[in-house]
Amino acid sequence: MIFFIVLLYIYSAMAAQISTFSQCDCGYSDPATSATWSEMWHMNFETNDGTSPNMQQQRLYAYKELFFSNYIINAKFNDSYPRVFRKENVWIHDESLEVSVTVDPSKLKPEEKIKCGGVGTNRQDFLYGSFKSYMRATKVNGTVAGMFLYNTQGEIDIELLSSVSPSQAYFAMHPGLLENGRASSLTHGNVELNFDPSKDYHEYRFDWFPNLTVFYVDGVESYRMTTNVLNLPSRVMFNHWTDGNANFSQGPAIENASINIKNMTFFFNSSNINNGPRCSNSKTACDIQEITKSLQSGNQSSSAEGSNTDEDSLSNPFERTKTTSNSSTTIIGITNIVSYYIYAALLASIWLVLMPYS
Repeated sequence: MIFFIVLLYIYSAMAAQISTFSQCDCGYSDPATSATWSEMWHMNFETNDGTSPNMQQQRLYAYKELFFSNYIINAKFNDSYPRVFRKENVWIHDESLEVSVTVDPSKLKPEEKIKCGGVGTNRQDFLYGSFKSYMRATKVNGTVAGMFLYNTQGEIDIELLSSVSPSQAYFAMHPGLLENGRASSLTHGNVELNFDPSKDYHEYRFDWFPNLTVFYVDGVESYRMTTNVLNLPSRVMFNHWTDGNANFSQGPAIENASINIKNMTFFFNSSNINNGPRCSNSKTACDIQEITKSLQSGNQSSSAEGSNTDEDSLSNPFERTKTTSNSSTTIIGITNIVSYYIYAALLASIWLVLMPYS
């Protein structure tokens, strides 16, 4: 009987967690920008579940919500390297998603010597929204870390160049404009950072509107652009690469380098017209700031000084995604599997308790 009560309590806690944001079917409102978005996509990579690294890799690559870069971008200049992206350069490590540049000194050919990493959403229907992540950059010179929206016709980029000192964040629209042979400030910008991005996690974000994109670092507006703003459905991507371009990335990197992503949170509209808010469970949009506080208190500290695991999570799954569409929220991934096992155990315990009376 005690076992039954414990299981009932655990499963109730899990059920409450699964339905955390089920009432937000009127969308998500940001009081700071007066914007309202219809959907939310959140993924947390913190883990303490004791799963072996090999098993984590298998789960990660099988995860249907994610896309892994596995292609080659040819060298853009005679003295630069091709960017060879391999999915094996993305893995779970140090309670984060690690995206790496790896160097094999024994190889002579550039396409064999250096491998890069990239990961993104399988969804390609993001059409305007607020996109942010907590990332830690690398201290190894010669690489570029990117967080961006991608469509074959254009991009919106935040990039961190490890060779630049003092550290800066770069912002860009693609296609970009040139002025006197140099990148135009209309489609390219940068801000000097007052911290070392390789020492700790910081929040990088951009808000994408029709004809306007606003870039933020740690919640502070850093730059805005109104020229060549992407207006097509896109996927969200993160990558880490090196190509030896003396005018940008520099390098190439001569040793392994990694960036780490603690989590990703997107509030957005979908190009799928059937995914708009229905307001069947609520009358007003949920406050993005309150939702963000809830995610931070459950998944990590809001401070860039460190992070905490979710003590309320039953299994501390290696990855957890919350996606909302219309009137429901689903936590996708290992958490669902755990809940199924708990539910099965609960039914079995009920049967064991009632069997003597049958």
